[in-house]
Amino acid sequence: MDFGLISIILPVFNRSETIVKTVNSLLKQSYQNIEIILVDDASTDISFGINQLFVRHDPRVRALRNSQNMGVSATRNHGLKVAKGDWIVFVDADDWVEADYIENFVKMAQKSEAELLISGHLGDHSLARLELPFSKKMMTSREVIEDVIGELGPIGGYPWNKMFKRSIIQRYTIRFHEEISFLEDELFTIEYAQHINKAYYDSKAYYHYEIQEDSLSVNGLSKMLPAIKQRDAILLAEGIDPDDYRHDPISVSRKDWGSWKENLKTNGSESF
Repeated sequence: MDFGLISIILPVFNRSETIVKTVNSLLKQSYQNIEIILVDDASTDISFGINQLFVRHDPRVRALRNSQNMGVSATRNHGLKVAKGDWIVFVDADDWVEADYIENFVKMAQKSEAELLISGHLGDHSLARLELPFSKKMMTSREVIEDVIGELGPIGGYPWNKMFKRSIIQRYTIRFHEEISFLEDELFTIEYAQHINKAYYDSKAYYHYEIQEDSLSVNGLSKMLPAIKQRDAILLAEGIDPDDYRHDPISVSRKDWGSWKENLKTNGSESF
């Protein structure tokens, strides 16, 4: 089974303790026509050296490095610029995937002819091993967008449980917003979903992600506003009322934002 080349992009920053497990899980993929693009964001540990060892070990691996630390959006965009595959997959450098992760995407694409393929995922954390009921379904562009912005939608806005068609990314110049530090992945997914006819979702968990211990603090909420404004503009253009999908803490409701803003003023944490 050869579906063509699939590019897997990994942004890497100081992940020397996890990158070996992540990349090894990709090298063991049952679907082997892949390129693994490791983009190091000027790590200060030995991550880049490990990436170079993988290049020597397997010709499918490419190791790139930013000249300075630029953030995850610019790092993913760097990978997009050099990707050669017909399809794009993103993986985070502290996660891992099942051996048939890519093969399952290929089967989904062949079966559905959808332009966006979505896999189930599982948080490898004692507090978050929640598995949703198994399901497979075709989805419209609007259904994907509504699920992404919904409070408990299983799809999520993150890019790492999805396979994207590179021709669509190129045609519409879809990129991660480098000026935004929150929700940039959700914006990317929504902007991409605007340009598809259908998506296919398989809830079986082929992707395992590491949940970070720290959570978003109230002091960072103001930084989300640029992304929220851009996202809301997209939703309105699609005929979707953003207020129908507000939730805390990722989607900030106008009602709650007033109290958060007042709290920040009182504590002197942010200026407005």
